[in-house]
This record gives sequence, C-alpha cells and structure tokens, in this order.
Amino acid sequence: MTDDFHDKNILMVVPSVAIQKHYVESIESLCKVVCLSSFSRFQLAIDDCHPCMIIVDADQPLRFPTGIVNTVQTNPYCEMVPIIYLMSHGRNDLRLLMRTRSLINDLIFKPVYDHVLLRHARTSLVISQRNLELRDRGLDMVNMLKGKLIRIGDSFDNYDTIATEMIEFNDIITGSYTNNYFPRYMSTLLGGSKEAGIYHDEIEDWDTRSIAMSRLHDIGKIGISDAIIAKPGKLTADEYDIMKCHTMIGKRLIRMIMNVAGNSKPIKQAELFITHHHERWDGNGYPYGSSGASIPLEGRVASIIDAYDAITSKRSYKEPRTHEEACQIINSEAGTQFDPQLVTAFNFISDKLATILHS
Repeated sequence: MTDDFHDKNILMVVPSVAIQKHYVESIESLCKVVCLSSFSRFQLAIDDCHPCMIIVDADQPLRFPTGIVNTVQTNPYCEMVPIIYLMSHGRNDLRLLMRTRSLINDLIFKPVYDHVLLRHARTSLVISQRNLELRDRGLDMVNMLKGKLIRIGDSFDNYDTIATEMIEFNDIITGSYTNNYFPRYMSTLLGGSKEAGIYHDEIEDWDTRSIAMSRLHDIGKIGISDAIIAKPGKLTADEYDIMKCHTMIGKRLIRMIMNVAGNSKPIKQAELFITHHHERWDGNGYPYGSSGASIPLEGRVASIIDAYDAITSKRSYKEPRTHEEACQIINSEAGTQFDPQLVTAFNFISDKLATILHS
C-alpha cells in the first residue's frame, strides 16, 4: 500500500503508559499517535486531533468502551472513523457491544504482537480513507434512488429494480453479482427448507420482495478498491482484511437507504443478508464472529447460497467448478461453516439448483 498518512493522527486510549509506549513504537512509522490514559479527555482529544483511527484497550469495565463508542457515534467528525479494540478472549459483553453499537471496527485479541497491530492499523487507515470516499458515493446512490425509494410501495418489481440499480451503481460489481441467480437460488433453498420442515415457521413470511433484496448481499464491495476486487491472484493478508470490510460497508450503505425509504421488512432483511453472510456456524467468520443460532437466519441462508454461487461461477482469480464439486464442498462444511440443518435442506433441492445453474 502506498498511501501516505503522515499528516494524520491515530488516537490511542490505553491505561498503561508502558504499554502505550510499546504500541506507539509498533505503529509510529504510519503517522502521529496521540495517547490517552483515561476516557475523561476523550471528547476533547477528538476535537483537538481529529483522528483518522482510534485504538482502544477494551479490557476495562464495560462503561469504558461503551463511552468510547457512544462518543464516536454522536460526533459528526467521527462518523466514518474505524475503531480497533484490543481485548482478551472471553469478553462476550464487548463482542455484543461491537455487534449492536459500532458500525466500523476491528478486533485484536491479546497478546497484541507488533506486526499484527501494524498490519491492522495500516489496513484501518486505508479503510478510513475509503470510507470517506464511500460516504460521498453512498450519498450519490441515495440521491439517485430517492425518487424510487419514497414511492417503493409493495411491488416486487420496484424492489427488484432498486436492487439491480444499487448493485450496478458501480461497475466493479459484475457477472453473477448482477444476474438473477442469487435470488433464484435462495428462493429454491427456502422452498426446500419449508418442504423439509426446516425453519418452516421462521421463513414462512419471507416474500418475493425480501428474496429480491438478497441480491444486495455484496453491495459493500462498492467501497473496496477495484484492484482488490479484480485481482487475478490470491489476496495478501492486508488486502483480505480490507475485503472483509465489505459487510460493514454494505451495512452502512443500507442504513443510508433506510433513512430515505424507512424500515420496511425487505430492507431490514437486506441489512441482515449484507452484514451476516460471511459469519460461520463455528464462530470463525466475520464481521462479528457470531456462531450457531446467534447468526440471523438471513445470514445463514445467504452464506450457503453465496458459497454455491461463488464455487460454480467464474471469478478473476479462478475458473468455475461443477455443481457436484460445490455440493461436496458445502456438505463437508456442515456444522463448521454452515448451519447443518440448512445443508440438509440444500441437499433436498440440490438438483433444482443444478437446473438453474445450467439454464
């Protein structure tokens, strides 16, 4: 990465002065680091240094990181500033805070190694810059769609058109991202799930509008560099960290849409498809590391469909694989990557997915 951030500031809130010094030595090559030992001057420090990123030692009573998040979320300057939380394993209260309150963040478990902190900080700086660009582009998107959104009504066609136009707003979203396969796959899986009696009650009221909005699951890639999206080879660790942010970027975009269109059920479900489709059943996914049934059902369903679509589609970095190979991979990940009950439903309708794939 060649971006120059030496004229920017990182705000670090770490109680121990000795640990502060160690962390600063790890990242001072990137830009200036402003350090605080307590929360008391946090608001003043934001106003003074206008940080492009915040690093917080979150192993404090919950009111401490909660105060950080509340201040950031109510300060217009910090609207798009990423926060890196440093914490010990087992702080589920902090994970819940991140999931429910903070839109753009990163997490490093202790012990914090120098090279890990440097890599995460460098990546967050790039993301911070991209977020500023995204804010302007997202506003352009909202303005472009505003007329349609305020007249959205109950028509499936309106939702489907809006989904298409939002995705095609940026030409880096191409190929299978803009075709009709994703909602057709999802509709088929949901139908099979109901027939098999799997999550029947939970998905009974999902209608065609909700399914159409599943096409937005990767809309956050609008905020990711073209060079990363279209890279023909394997992503570096830094590039992969940036790519993973597309879920939270997409969540930010759909929240902007909600401000215009309101909180209709299909748009709320779009947020869940977007945010959670890379979570894993075993808790090793992103952005929150949620596991099992704590992952919204929309995310669990979209995860399987996204994997099937990705495996069987041509990408800049790979050739498509067969339907049979995709089924084998998905079944091998039942109970680890995927909800095992949904894999059962997937097997129930896999022949129908093959028909769609080859149509």
